[in-house]
Amino acid sequence: MKKCRFFDGVNVTSMCAEAERFWVEHMPKNDPIIQSMISEYKERIGDAYVEDDTPETLKAVLFNRFYQWQGPYCTNKDFVKWYNDEYIKAGKVS
Repeated sequence: MKKCRFFDGVNVTSMCAEAERFWVEHMPKNDPIIQSMISEYKERIGDAYVEDDTPETLKAVLFNRFYQWQGPYCTNKDFVKWYNDEYIKAGKVS
């Protein structure tokens, strides 16, 4: 949970916290759902990849959830903008 910016381990107060909660609960189990999200992320993100200290597995969950929240018409650039503006800048690492 050290990498979570929104989820405090108890309260789910936003869509970002919900994505982090999902990641915290499924990542230690090496869940096939997470593995599928990683594959999708690597396949689709292409040159929009963001290099930072967020684990790739968490980015994959955020990427998956972003596309679910925004619908099929969003782009990778939309994800990168949201990730930087709403996830990185707005959230604090707990």
